[in-house]
Amino acid sequence: MKKVLNLFAAFALLALALQSCKPQPSMTLSAEAITAPAGGITQAVKITTNYPWTATVSDSWIVLHNTEALSGDALIGVYVMANTSYGEREGTITITCDELTKTIKVTQSQNDAISIDGTAAEITYVGGEIIIPVEANVAYEVVIPAGVDWISDSGTRSLDAKQQSITVARNDSEEDRSAEIKFRNTASGIERTYFIKQAGFSPTVVIEHDLLEFTVPELTGDEAVATVMWGDGTSEPYEKGLSHEYPVAATYSVKIIGKGITGYSLPTLEGVKSIDLTEF
Repeated sequence: MKKVLNLFAAFALLALALQSCKPQPSMTLSAEAITAPAGGITQAVKITTNYPWTATVSDSWIVLHNTEALSGDALIGVYVMANTSYGEREGTITITCDELTKTIKVTQSQNDAISIDGTAAEITYVGGEIIIPVEANVAYEVVIPAGVDWISDSGTRSLDAKQQSITVARNDSEEDRSAEIKFRNTASGIERTYFIKQAGFSPTVVIEHDLLEFTVPELTGDEAVATVMWGDGTSEPYEKGLSHEYPVAATYSVKIIGKGITGYSLPTLEGVKSIDLTEF
């Protein structure tokens, strides 16, 4: 029995001696950090070990083409997918060789972007303010074409969710006008286009009356065209001598909106309570 115990002790001492003679695991990497652009990258990392190794990743956007090998020299193919998000991201590659672990830090830049709500706006000849919601993770400038002095950048209305304010001046010409403005980041070359169309001035006459039948004024102008809004929810194109009958007695506001009108004349002022030429 004593001999058996001595034999076991000898084996234990031998195992301990063999273990103490085992070389410590070693690992060298050609890169301990990878910096990728937003569009992605493929990069090879050379690894040298004295024991078999395995590699894992922290995120699915990091893909390895070689995840294990025996000791010696090997290459790990690292593919970083394109970053479609608007923020920078970080991940790691973890390599384990026996009891030794090393990590490769992977950093990828954000996907620079400028996003505007819509692509165009139409505004009346009166002009005014256009509010354009903008989402951007880069600085941008509003570029207005040279010579377009009827559009101006009024700045942002909010610091958190940006609302770009664009001011459009009154159009006193009867001609429609339009222009493209751009939201541009010069450094990255990102550019978004927004189209603004403004209607030309429309001469307008507003006549308030209390007649059951009303005849429109005669309009002058070689190219005069207009729409008559009778004030009871109906309308029709202007023509000389045009009249309208109302179902009940009341006060009505007739609006005549047109183009190319140089003047007008009323056949009578009977029943007319007021005439507004503010926009004529």
